[in-house]
Amino acid sequence: MLFKTRDVRGKERWVNARFVRMVRPGRKGLTEIWISGEGTPVKLDYPADQVAEVVNTALSMTPDDSGTETDAPSGAGPEAGMLLILAG
Repeated sequence: MLFKTRDVRGKERWVNARFVRMVRPGRKGLTEIWISGEGTPVKLDYPADQVAEVVNTALSMTPDDSGTETDAPSGAGPEAGMLLILAG
């Protein structure tokens, strides 16, 4: 499952949640998303907890190996204002 966000430079990014290796708080209050195959992290101006919740939600909505979607946990989802869109 993909989610859309904007990095700190305003560049729109679509990220495949399956390739997110790590979400961690970075310097100056930014959050870094480390993605497989990328040499540098994507930096976001959102709290790490909020970014991790969106990544987890996107992963929970990704079809498993059997081809069926798993249900997102109740209450899970992007917080208002994060400009994240879950897309299939």
